[in-house]
Amino acid sequence: MGLFNWLAGLFGKKPEETPQEVADRLERIADRFRNAGDEAAANAALSSADLARQAPTGDAAQRIEAEFLRSRGLRPDGRPLLPVRGRSPDDVEYVRYGTTLRNGGSRAWRYNNPGYVRCSSRSTYYGALGCDGELAIFPDVSTGMRALRQSLRDDYPGHTVRDALQLHMPPEAGTDADRLCEEAGLDAATKTEDLTDTDCEAILPALESQPGWEVGEQFERGAADSPDWAESAWEAPAENEAASTDSAGAEAGASDETAPTDNS
Repeated sequence: MGLFNWLAGLFGKKPEETPQEVADRLERIADRFRNAGDEAAANAALSSADLARQAPTGDAAQRIEAEFLRSRGLRPDGRPLLPVRGRSPDDVEYVRYGTTLRNGGSRAWRYNNPGYVRCSSRSTYYGALGCDGELAIFPDVSTGMRALRQSLRDDYPGHTVRDALQLHMPPEAGTDADRLCEEAGLDAATKTEDLTDTDCEAILPALESQPGWEVGEQFERGAADSPDWAESAWEAPAENEAASTDSAGAEAGASDETAPTDNS
């Protein structure tokens, strides 16, 4: 770092980044998308990284980065926007994630939480973006399933998968633990600490076949088939953001709305 940049940082002015530094950050964002299973977003991030690398100045590269983040519904620091809960004109609950809106269906589907992971400080550690006062809300299904695995291991150490699922899943899921293990091809006697990522991948379609699972409607911002009310939902006031959790697992900045029922 040159003397000027060092002095600028010392007195509060952020040194200008180079195009390469911006491109490197976009590539890290691409890695996060790829790890979440979103290849389209990962490829878009890599394309933006290439453009940023060729930019004449750091400021120009940052503008390319900002446009990419805006297009993906991300904050300027690259983190996902907090999910926003609201209701459609038919009084059906929706959750808005960045540029995607999920309307209706079960909470497990709406919240990307097939395993009904509860709100807590640990759920935030597992990757939750918020909660409805009871269940955690995840940015994508992959994160929700990894959270289920971690939750079973942390909350039910030494238990078999069957017993842990029986204790963990709420009545609204309509889960039969024996049937779930059978459909997933999983030995019900497997200990929670021995669960693998492959096991969780097998559990997901089994969870989606349970009686409580219901798929609703999904809309993308700006898509030709999105209804007018869904487009206007992106202008929802900030107080409808889903609650985050503090270090004690209590709600911080909760929504004005009451917690929804599973098939609201």
